[in-house]
Formats: sequence, structure tokens, C-alpha cells
Amino acid sequence: REEPEVALPTVVTDNCTAMREICQHLHHLGHRRLVYLNGSPLSWQSRERWRGIRSSAEQLGLKALSVPSEPTIEGGY
Repeated sequence: REEPEVALPTVVTDNCTAMREICQHLHHLGHRRLVYLNGSPLSWQSRERWRGIRSSAEQLGLKALSVPSEPTIEGGY
């Protein structure tokens, strides 16, 4: 996660852009609806991923749904 108040070098994964690219790929394959198994609302990465999905869905005319889930195999079921 980004920590602007910490004056240390960091490496950050760009979750938002990655999800936009995935949405574009799925759109090109013909998918029109997306479901995101969302993790904890306290998770910075989950929020960034959902932000990328929402913005792509709006731009591409996709229907996106977020389903709360635990980050486990059982949560996926």
C-alpha cells in the first residue's frame, strides 16, 4: 500500500491499472457482467482493485458486482 507519510523507498503494486486491463480483456472476449469477490473493506489492495473494476465497468458499459468474501478458498465458494 502507499504510505505517503513514510519517508522510505517503497515498491507498490498498481492494483487499479491491473484490474482495468483485466476488465478490458474480458470485455474484448465478450463478457458483459463481472463479479468481484471482495476482501476486507479495510484492505487497501481490495479497495484499489474494486476502484479499477468500477471505473472500467463504467467506461466499457459492463455490469460489475462486488460480493464480500473472506480471502480463503472457502470464502470463494
